[in-house]
Amino acid sequence: MSKIRTARCPIPTTNYRPVFATLVLAAAMIFSVSAGAQTFQSETQCSDHTQEVCAYILYEKEFNTTGVFDFEFQIEALNAQTVDAIGLYLWMPNSNFGIDPVIAKKVGPGRFRIESISFPILGKWEVRAEFDLRLFHQIIIPIEVK
Repeated sequence: MSKIRTARCPIPTTNYRPVFATLVLAAAMIFSVSAGAQTFQSETQCSDHTQEVCAYILYEKEFNTTGVFDFEFQIEALNAQTVDAIGLYLWMPNSNFGIDPVIAKKVGPGRFRIESISFPILGKWEVRAEFDLRLFHQIIIPIEVK
C-alpha cells in the first residue's frame, strides 16, 4: 500500500471578516435592486435647537390608509450613537388627531425601527420624535398619507 502525503496548509493570520462583510453587503444590495425593492427617504428635518442634529425616515412603500407600514427613523448627528431611546408620535395637525405612543426599537447607532403602523385617515401627517442628546430635541418630519 502506498501512503498519500498531504501538505499542511498554514492557518492564515489575516482577518477576512471585513472582506466577507463587504461581499455579503454587496450581494444584499444587488439582491434588493434585482428584487425591485425601492426605498424612499423623507425630507431631512433638523432639531428645534440646532441645525447639527437632524433626522429623516426611510420607508419602502408610499403611506396610505389601506396598508400596514414599517419604517426607520435615522438621526444624523456627530454623537447620534448615544441616543438609546426616542419618543415617537404620529400626528395629524389639521385635525388634532394622533397615534401615540409608537414603539421605536433601536437597530443601530441613531437608527430606530418602527413596525406595523396603520394610518386610519388620509392627508398630511407628522412623525414627531423627541430624544435627549445633551439637550432635549424635537424633530418633526412631515409625510403624506394617500
